[in-house]
Amino acid sequence: MSLRLLGACLILALGQGSVHAQTQQTRVAVVVGNNQGRDPARTLRYAEAEAGKLAALLRSAGDFDNVITVKGARREVVEEALAAARAQLNRARAEGKRTLFLFYYSGHGDQEALELGSSRLPLRDLRSYLEQLSGPTCVSHSSMLASRARSPASKVADAHRATRSIWPIPAASRAWRS
Repeated sequence: MSLRLLGACLILALGQGSVHAQTQQTRVAVVVGNNQGRDPARTLRYAEAEAGKLAALLRSAGDFDNVITVKGARREVVEEALAAARAQLNRARAEGKRTLFLFYYSGHGDQEALELGSSRLPLRDLRSYLEQLSGPTCVSHSSMLASRARSPASKVADAHRATRSIWPIPAASRAWRS
């Protein structure tokens, strides 16, 4: 599910380079990767590297004006990045520009929150930040859910529920472009 959603986001973002230049669209992304969860014994190897690679791709091929990359940070740093993105998008809309926002997370999480080291960002809070953007938003995640002795099928179901708890973004934000 999350790979399909990320693919759709990237196709829309990368496939509109000429539209971006012609319509004065401002594109902003917050890309978060965290190898650490609340349990230090479950350290991930590639979440932060994955976030860095996606950020580089968005900069080089996605015509993103600003890609805020957050690696290995606590909740407060992610919240600061979301606030900075909101400020930039608000300035662009005030100038009459169209906007596109992408949020991507790679790391530990569960149905309730993203795990950012020893801190947690509840999905309800993330949804609130995204709703404040009042423009088109694309959300994707690659999350290692906190579940130990569970079947792969239940982990997929958990990932689907976690994603749905963020979606839908309000009707005004459902279009990919504003």
